[in-house]
Amino acid sequence: MAEVEDAEIRQAAIKGRPISVVKMLLLEGCNRRRYNLPLHEEVAIVFVGNDGALTPSREVVIYPRGQPLKTISKHYPDRATRVRNRVTLSQYYNYRLSIRQTFSPIFYSKKLFQQYAVDAYVKIEEQRLAFIRNNQNKRRSEQYNTLYEYVNNVANNFNVRPGRVVILPSAYVGSPRALKENFEDAMAIIKKYGKPDHFVTFACNSKRREITENINPGESATDRPDLFCRVIKMKLKCFLGDIFKHGVLGKVVSHVQVIEFQKRGLPHVHILLHFINDDKLETAEDIDSLISAEIPDQAVDPELFEIVKTCMIHGSCGIFNANSPCMKDGVCTKKFSKEFNPCTVAIFNGYYRIDNGRVVIIKGNQVDYRCVVPYNPWLSKKYQAHINVEACMSIKLVNYLYKYVYKGHDCANVVINKSVDDDEINTYLDCRFVSAPEALWRIYENSISDLSHTIIRLQIHPPDNQRVYFNEGEEQVAIDRAAQRDTHLTAWFKLNAENNEARQYSYVEIPYHFVFGKSCKWKVRQSGSDKVVIRMYKVSSICEVFFLRLLLLHVKGAKSFEDLRTVHGIVFNTFREAC
Repeated sequence: MAEVEDAEIRQAAIKGRPISVVKMLLLEGCNRRRYNLPLHEEVAIVFVGNDGALTPSREVVIYPRGQPLKTISKHYPDRATRVRNRVTLSQYYNYRLSIRQTFSPIFYSKKLFQQYAVDAYVKIEEQRLAFIRNNQNKRRSEQYNTLYEYVNNVANNFNVRPGRVVILPSAYVGSPRALKENFEDAMAIIKKYGKPDHFVTFACNSKRREITENINPGESATDRPDLFCRVIKMKLKCFLGDIFKHGVLGKVVSHVQVIEFQKRGLPHVHILLHFINDDKLETAEDIDSLISAEIPDQAVDPELFEIVKTCMIHGSCGIFNANSPCMKDGVCTKKFSKEFNPCTVAIFNGYYRIDNGRVVIIKGNQVDYRCVVPYNPWLSKKYQAHINVEACMSIKLVNYLYKYVYKGHDCANVVINKSVDDDEINTYLDCRFVSAPEALWRIYENSISDLSHTIIRLQIHPPDNQRVYFNEGEEQVAIDRAAQRDTHLTAWFKLNAENNEARQYSYVEIPYHFVFGKSCKWKVRQSGSDKVVIRMYKVSSICEVFFLRLLLLHVKGAKSFEDLRTVHGIVFNTFREAC
């Protein structure tokens, strides 16, 4: 916004016209999961970036009286002690944002504290991205055979740079490529264990005693997002212990977990669970034993009644509030109010909701069972928070749920409005949105996703077509190194040639019994086979590599690419023909 205002001031001075009034408005986008409007009054930063990458420069500008303006770079070192402590920017802000007995003005600054947090996060991310950006021109990749031809014909390639630049990698947390890889990893778990049994959403209650007793006088929970992040992390650790270790919903064999913020001010976690066969929800009785969509009897269980009333009622929306954030085209996007059900049916949202006249008053409106978000009574009473527990009864939900939890970073449709006299000029920008709670969660180096299993991603490539990474000017070194090192696939061929036991397994089965070590060889696995899931990278269905991938799914004991193309003693010319 400051850059837009400065540009407007310069343009007005050049053209000799009055300075326009510049305003920034947030508009709701078509993708309501990412472009929804903020629901809480909080400080956030919005910026235009490629794939969510940061581009702004957050430098400090000082206006001393009677002296020229001074700009302090974000990289300026404090040389007062002449001692370099060698800490990262993230570690420094972790230190600054730690709670101590001594007074710190940061925690008393309310919205200034939130701005401090988002500025700190931008500095940290910008520093990480700067390293990637500054090394983009050096680090490149190319297929082995193409790079080999380039080196052998270097005299004819004086003006041709080999390979392509390596762009924002999947190892960068939160990047689109990382989200795509994580989605494919999660779908690999689905392939092994089937559809998830439960979809659980956990959001810590901002009125919890741990928060209210530790905020300063005159503050609210939104003024201390750092405190809330620490509390929810502790509560989440305890909650996950109940789910995974104590098995309060059943014995879990796999899970997918994602933290998100969604412009609602505070973090919440989505968890997809797979249970052992004996604990799967097969009947209506199984569902009723774990999940309820009822308003409890206040006389029988007043504690649970208050929790459901304050944390588990959806609304008010529909006829009570047509302007609710969940409303679109006059209909609730969460499909509330639900229908009454005299008995539980083993389908999505087929929970028991009887019309017995029991209601609660929410914002002056009477709400019945149809607006109750499904919950587990034991978990709700223990954590006194919003904990939505859903039974996943259809395989059709799988793609929706997994795309929901890996939908990407929050975004904002921003319109910059410039008005001079009666003329208005609007500039529409697609921006990334980072709130103070999200900034602090990332500064504290908390994870934003988790999988129960280690995902092993197997490489696929035709002969001499593996991808080689190299620094520009070191092409020959990269070729020599690639010629001496095996990939997952070529090492599998050598393993089959040397180990009779390995020949009983296909390429995708081998990691359950062998481990690919630093020496680029498969070695016998000693333990941990129950905690790995294998997948091969996706390839286009119209290329020859697709048929190579098909063969690798079925052929066992192959010792070479030629073996893969051999069927009943006949060697075919292509992988397609062999298929």
